[in-house]
Amino acid sequence: MEAIIEEYVQSVRTLRKETETWEAEKRHYLGRLDTITQEHEARGWWDKFRSSWSYREHVDELTDSIMAANRAMELARQKHVSKQQEVLTRLLDAAIEASPRKREIVEFERVYRAVKEIHEGNEKLVCLGKRALREIGEADSAVSSAQAMEVFDLASDNKGISTLSSISSISASSEMGDAKRAVETFARAVKAHRDRVEALSHDTSPEIIDLGLDMLDLNGRFDIGSIVSLISLSSADSALGEAKEQVHHLLGPIRDATRATAEKCQRDLEALRAAKLEVLLVAQQAIEDAGVAVAANKLLWRVVENHEMAMSASDDRIVVRQPLP
Repeated sequence: MEAIIEEYVQSVRTLRKETETWEAEKRHYLGRLDTITQEHEARGWWDKFRSSWSYREHVDELTDSIMAANRAMELARQKHVSKQQEVLTRLLDAAIEASPRKREIVEFERVYRAVKEIHEGNEKLVCLGKRALREIGEADSAVSSAQAMEVFDLASDNKGISTLSSISSISASSEMGDAKRAVETFARAVKAHRDRVEALSHDTSPEIIDLGLDMLDLNGRFDIGSIVSLISLSSADSALGEAKEQVHHLLGPIRDATRATAEKCQRDLEALRAAKLEVLLVAQQAIEDAGVAVAANKLLWRVVENHEMAMSASDDRIVVRQPLP
């Protein structure tokens, strides 16, 4: 951790030195600009007129130089702020590793990631369910139109009406296919989400799992195969109606679960960030003890907001990075 602190201190000192250099250059150009302006104003009107062109050239040159110094200072500031943020991130890693709150923070991170994953899965299901309902509605309208045209066709010998009836039937068939695919996609997503939540149950508290499982009706009322098979061209009205009812049956609880996971996700994130900030503030004191004040709290909070602990690729369990020398 000492090496990281020293790296931060050196970055701050380098930025100060570069800023002083550019500030001195800027003051030099401002001084020259003030001098030639005073000299120009002290001249008579004829001398002012004769020297106006060269005067404007000098002013433009000095103004460009001042702006260049300002840009250089801003670029140096941005570079070192980025560097300091990166160093503070590594410092936070090392501070967590050395902290007595390490186990607690790891647990916060593990639970937060599980809740976040479940919440994102819930949100995806809401979107897919709404899309399925939209496609069912469009298919229902197309079927109704095709049925109406079929009635007209039966009551008329007009070839034009017969053609329109055929076109309506083809359109209805296409819309039915879209609805079937949308419901099938929704059903597959429900199963995949259910399986993923069950997998998380091995490493997450029951309270978290309930947020993802309660709305999936694991007792079997929602059967993937039955919904897909409902959508066929025969008995289209009743099939679409039953499919719509089945999707509605899930969407209400899924929306409730999504709101619940959103609230818990936010609470867990706030608890995680508060714990990390507390650890980072302890490390901040070590930097200030080295004679350098840490930049505004905004930078510390940005580090905490963007911080993610390393994950083990083998088992998806959270581990803390090893501290740097």
